[in-house]
Amino acid sequence: MEDKLERTMAEYLNPVVMREKLISASIYIATFEALKKSIVSKIRFYYCLDDLKPCELYDKEVMSRNKSPVYASLDWLKEYEAITDADINNFEKIKNCRNELSHNLFNLLGSRGLPQNFQTNFCELAELLHKIDIWWVINIEIPANPDFFGQEIDEAEIKVGSVLALKMLVDIALGEDDIANSY
Repeated sequence: MEDKLERTMAEYLNPVVMREKLISASIYIATFEALKKSIVSKIRFYYCLDDLKPCELYDKEVMSRNKSPVYASLDWLKEYEAITDADINNFEKIKNCRNELSHNLFNLLGSRGLPQNFQTNFCELAELLHKIDIWWVINIEIPANPDFFGQEIDEAEIKVGSVLALKMLVDIALGEDDIANSY
């Protein structure tokens, strides 16, 4: 018991370890918020073209599915085959990890460490953000843009801003100095 307490205190008082934990938790929470925004705002804009005014078609097609804009939008994305039930289950795990980080951060930084499966959840979070954003580009943005009519689009070549921003954030905040400074 004393050995674990000493190890915990040593980690808690170590600036390098503490910074990495705090930065990792912050990036996770920020990325989760970006995912929620990606899930909700694009669909709302698609139906309403204005995020501020009430929109009957959005209410009918999306919000009638669930009181929560996030869950209503997840259901819409599932109906249009952008995501699967497995993705929704992953979203729940990702959300639970985010909630644990947000509500228990001091405990997690101390004796418990970051939540179990933090790394796995973070990877699934990034993958779901990428999957939804790529689906949106392929199925909504490209078909609506006459510049792409008749062109063959290689999905692997599409780079979405949210994922590029996440990579840059991780590289700068947690990467080696040469990578962090390359930006």
